[in-house]
Amino acid sequence: MPVKKVKMSTLRTYIDALLDYTTYSKYPEIITHYNSLRMVRKIIIKEQYSGGTQTKVSSFFTKVCPQSAPIQTSASGPAPASPQPASPDIDDPMPMLSGAEEDDLE
Repeated sequence: MPVKKVKMSTLRTYIDALLDYTTYSKYPEIITHYNSLRMVRKIIIKEQYSGGTQTKVSSFFTKVCPQSAPIQTSASGPAPASPQPASPDIDDPMPMLSGAEEDDLE
């Protein structure tokens, strides 16, 4: 006879309900099974967390940024432009203070 597969979370819910029932039961016959139910619950929890899927390393370390175009390093290709010095007309976010302005800050 085939056994119906039951979710571990469902089993854990049922075993928790049984433990609550044995905790608050007034019948000594039921209270004697408390430790056995605790051991079953411990096994269910261990099995529930040991069956997790582990991601592959290749899928875990994926690129976040798109790959840029390859840089031409051959002598036949055009040479990359050299960086130009910054223009003095650009507003400096941290302008140099003159001596008089420094005295005002103190």
